Amino acid sequence: MEDTDELLAQICTRIGIIMEDASATAILAARMAGEARNRAIAEIAKAAADICALSNAAAVLSRSDGTVAAEHH
Repeated sequence: MEDTDELLAQICTRIGIIMEDASATAILAARMAGEARNRAIAEIAKAAADICALSNAAAVLSRSDGTVAAEHH
């Protein structure tokens, strides 16, 4: 259980870092144009997908630990 808690903490920390980076990218993308903006939007989309995958993994770990986790779609 302690190992699971540590892994969940690491996953949640990683999610927070990704969110922070994506936020900065989104703010900068608002001032971009053309291909630079397209690359920024692609980075934001990848960050969202990574967050989704990590949060789903955290939910599975949380369920296996005997706790109740929210459903993610």
